[in-house]
Amino acid sequence: MPTKCLYDAGHEWTLNSNLYFQNHEAVRQVTIILSSLHIDITFLVIVIAFLLLAKSARIIYLTLVFYTIRGVCQALFLFQYPSDWIFDDPGLFSLMVPYQKASDFYYSGHSGFLMMSTLEFIQMRLVSVAFINFLLMLFTGWMLITTRAHYTIGKVTLDSDIVIGWTFAIYTYRVVYLYKKTWDNFFRKLFGIA
Repeated sequence: MPTKCLYDAGHEWTLNSNLYFQNHEAVRQVTIILSSLHIDITFLVIVIAFLLLAKSARIIYLTLVFYTIRGVCQALFLFQYPSDWIFDDPGLFSLMVPYQKASDFYYSGHSGFLMMSTLEFIQMRLVSVAFINFLLMLFTGWMLITTRAHYTIGKVTLDSDIVIGWTFAIYTYRVVYLYKKTWDNFFRKLFGIA
C-alpha cells in the first residue's frame, strides 16, 4: 500500500521493490547493511583524510552547518511515518547510521553527507573515489526511498528529501567554501594556533 501523503511518486515507483523487501527480509537487511557500510567507510576515509591532509577545517564547518539546520527543521515539525516503512536494524552495528525510527524527512542526512563527501573528495583531487561515492550515493537514495526511510513528496522525484539533501549539501558546501579562510583565521586566533 503506497504511503498516505499528498502524493508520492517515488513511493509508487518503488512499490514493487518495497513489497519485495517486505517479503525478503534477508535481501532487505543486506541492502541496508551495504548502504550503511558505505556511509561508515566514507566517514572513516573523510576523518583520516582530514587528519592527514587538511589545511582547513572546512569539513567540520560544513558538517556543523548542515546538521544544525537539519536539527532545527526536525525540532519544528514531524512527518507521519509511511505506512510501509521497513528501514530497520539489519543486525550489524553502524558508526554513522541510526536504525531507530526517526521522523527526519526534511532533507536526508544520509544523502547530504554522501554529497558533502563527494565534493570533499573532488576538492582533495580524489576524483575516482568521488565518482564511486557518487554512484553509491544514488544506490543509497534508492534504498532510502524503497525502505520508506524518506519521502519523495510530489509528482516527480526531483522534489524528494533525498535530492533536497544533495542540493542543500552543495549549497552549504559553497557557502562554507566562501567563508572557510575567515573561519579558519578566527579559530586559529581563538585557540592560539599559528
